[in-house]
Formats: sequence, structure tokens, C-alpha cells
Amino acid sequence: MDSLVAVAIHDAKNSLNALGVWLAQAREEFATQTGGAQSPALHQAEALADRLSSQLVELLALYRAGEG
Repeated sequence: MDSLVAVAIHDAKNSLNALGVWLAQAREEFATQTGGAQSPALHQAEALADRLSSQLVELLALYRAGEG
């Protein structure tokens, strides 16, 4: 894997982590404004961002292993 691709993956991973934080904040604000109600859509979006971020971490680990 080219190092430029690894940099792009790392940047995407960081962006997804930031998105996950914002989604968690939105979920908390939604619960506060609705008296504790949950938002399934926000929960699913947060879980998807976490899953994608984890997959990118795995890709980076494979890159590092291949680079020695």
C-alpha cells in the first residue's frame, strides 16, 4: 500500500472519530431536549462511524505490518 493511501486512510479515520464524537453529543442533546427519549437513527449512525473507524484501524495495521 502506498504511503499516500495510508495517510488518506489515517485522515479518514480521524474524521470518522470526530463524527462519532459529534453524533454522541447530538444523541445526548436529543435526549435532554426530549425528556430522555432515544434516537435510533443517531445511535445507528454513531455505531456505523465506530465500525468504519475500526475497519480503517485494521487497514492501517495491515499497512504497518507490510512495511515491516
